[in-house]
Amino acid sequence: TVGWFTTMFPVVLELPDAPLGEAIKSVKEQLRRIPNRGLGYGLLRYLQEDPAVGAELAAAPQPEVSFNYLGQFDQTVAASSLFGFASESVGPEHSPRAARDHLLDVSGWVADNRLHVAWTYSENIHRRATIEGLAERFSVALRAIVAHCQSPEAGGRTPADFPLAHLTQAAVDRLVGRGRGVEDIYPLSPMQQGMLFHALLEPKVGMYLEQLTWTFHAPLQVDTFHRAMDRLVERQPLLRTALYWEGLAEPLQVVRPRVELPWLELDWRGVPPAEQRARLESFLTEDRSAGFDLSHPPLMRLALIRLDEHVTHMVWTYHHVLLDGWSLGLLFQELFTTYQALLSGEAPPQHPVPVFREYIAWLQRQDGAGAEVFWRRSLRDFTTPTPLPLARPPTAGAAPVPPGEREIHLPAARTAELQAFAREHQLTLNTLVQATWGLVLGRYAGTQDALFGTTVAGRPPDLTDVESMVGLFINALPVRVRLEPHVPVLQWLKELQAWQVEMRQYEHSPLVKVQGWSEVPRGTSLFDSFLVFENYPVDTSVLERGSTLAIRDVCFIERINYPLAAMVIPDRELLLRLGYDTARFTQEAIDQLLAHWRGALEAVLARPEQPLGELSLLTEEERHRVLVEWNDSHVDFPRDVLAHQLFEAQVARTPDAPALSTG
Repeated sequence: TVGWFTTMFPVVLELPDAPLGEAIKSVKEQLRRIPNRGLGYGLLRYLQEDPAVGAELAAAPQPEVSFNYLGQFDQTVAASSLFGFASESVGPEHSPRAARDHLLDVSGWVADNRLHVAWTYSENIHRRATIEGLAERFSVALRAIVAHCQSPEAGGRTPADFPLAHLTQAAVDRLVGRGRGVEDIYPLSPMQQGMLFHALLEPKVGMYLEQLTWTFHAPLQVDTFHRAMDRLVERQPLLRTALYWEGLAEPLQVVRPRVELPWLELDWRGVPPAEQRARLESFLTEDRSAGFDLSHPPLMRLALIRLDEHVTHMVWTYHHVLLDGWSLGLLFQELFTTYQALLSGEAPPQHPVPVFREYIAWLQRQDGAGAEVFWRRSLRDFTTPTPLPLARPPTAGAAPVPPGEREIHLPAARTAELQAFAREHQLTLNTLVQATWGLVLGRYAGTQDALFGTTVAGRPPDLTDVESMVGLFINALPVRVRLEPHVPVLQWLKELQAWQVEMRQYEHSPLVKVQGWSEVPRGTSLFDSFLVFENYPVDTSVLERGSTLAIRDVCFIERINYPLAAMVIPDRELLLRLGYDTARFTQEAIDQLLAHWRGALEAVLARPEQPLGELSLLTEEERHRVLVEWNDSHVDFPRDVLAHQLFEAQVARTPDAPALSTG
């Protein structure tokens, strides 16, 4: 960009009585503490509306020395160009009658790989010998600094090298030492903090350990794929990141300049398919139990298993604290693009990648006051967490059990109806599934208020290149669904969506702070069930990015940290999935919840104008049982009202209570 960007500002430097290395660090820290490299000084002094501030700056003594380092002139005129610097004098650059602002002007620049320093002074004030002596002492001091910097004991970083971390020098020395084995240090995002807390709380459970597996059914050049993977690690800082928390005011993530990716190759060719499957299950179990040491990068590893001549199974294991689903798609895109380029002898991607630290810097610039007002208003008068439907009480000290999973698909025709309904009324499909899930929870709890957790994308649209950044942007936040019986269904849906739109401004809020702003007692979880609306599933991402390698059998394995976790995948057939703690839920209970969730969606489609209190979740089988098998013909009730009341009474009972009498 062409223009005048030079700034002039005063600098006060205090030189400590310390060894040369410590003095260098002290001066560096003092210079780095100047806000925006002095850009605001002129604004404050000359354009300040407060006359007292301007007068105070104007009254400060005028510096007698100016120092201007002009940079490396060699970069301006390349050695191979037609032009170069003239060796002869070009004459004076300023009028001899011009008044200078400083007694002594010192300018430095690099040309022909040499540092040049020019001293401008007035012969009416100083003798030439005085300035020459000063310049000689400057040269001696500078050579001493160069010699020190080349000595073995030199080195070390300072807090200014890691401005986002707000570290003391002692903390920097402990994390970095004297070497250059650290590229960057910065805090964790809100979701990363939560994941670290849970991982440390239950280290043996394997919380947030992700396994992604797939099979190549095309010839794979293993060495080339390995090189592509190594290059991916080199280019993406998050893949070279570890977490540190002990002895620190807050947890930090430390990026290493280089790490070696754990890479395992196994050859199961010739092993019968049944035994291959058994071996794979055993391998995955052992791999999960190995876990990760979060303070030693990389927090990921790969295993390549040869099943046949042209069939290769991949196991990519990583800790969720690094990546969200969108980031995984970005990684696969670059990985497979790099592999194809290396295979063809072409140059792999060279463009610089936007880094996750920019998001952390964005977070630090946000004002939390608006978020607090929003969440306090949203959670006002909510004091008791929504109970889990049909759940057994937790058993203290029980050993962890494998989670369960059940799912249903809505037919393509019904899915199309839902999408058309959402478009017609300017709603999102996410709003429909969140509202109906809240309705199911509220009906089972017998309340007019339901609250559950959800995942938000967390990528702020005003952050440049945020859609191309790799990291953990997602966040966990509460969704409150109010269930006022007299409100028409369509109005209810639009009110929820309006709240979601407003919430987007505050979706970076840390869950621990949101919980503190609520009226739920401290020490009590704000929610025990969770809903994820998966816009871009991981398996779809892998299949699309690696289509040339005939990828099949994509499987994503993760452990949920909530007793009940709902997932929605919008495809040609809408998928509703419930992951659950098998120690607290039966399969029959989960199937019943899925059926009623589907029933709620269908009831919204059938009569969006009806009051919410009249919306029935009954399946056709349940409706027939209530209206025909259980119906007492002597009771003069509207049939839908009777069915609704009986259903609410039935589902509100505990799992072990006897069924209600139908008399």
